[in-house]
Amino acid sequence: MASPLTGGLLVAAIAALVGCGMGGSDRPAPQPARSAGPVPDRTAPSGFHAFPDPQGTGRGLYGTFRGGVRSATQAVRGVATSLGGYFDRAPELHTAARDGADQRVQAFFSATMHGAPVEGVLAVN
Repeated sequence: MASPLTGGLLVAAIAALVGCGMGGSDRPAPQPARSAGPVPDRTAPSGFHAFPDPQGTGRGLYGTFRGGVRSATQAVRGVATSLGGYFDRAPELHTAARDGADQRVQAFFSATMHGAPVEGVLAVN
């Protein structure tokens, strides 16, 4: 059994407003992502700091997650849930990659902000 991840995990979420969805069984086939303008402005959730994309179309968040979890996979799920108030609701995780020890993971997500589609990457390290 894996030992609990102690201390805080560095978490980053990078999101960009896009003009199309990611596709799926009930959606049209994915199209190449294109920027639809800047991500709507929102105050970073408690424990996170926001920074703008240098091109001005996206925004990043970083912070520390202290959820008492045993794996980075559990942490990514917890962080996604905790970001539900930042986005219109919790981001939908689509695919992820992690290391063999489950101490690092990156997951692609989609969400909405003020009803506009947003896609991004959530990383736990």
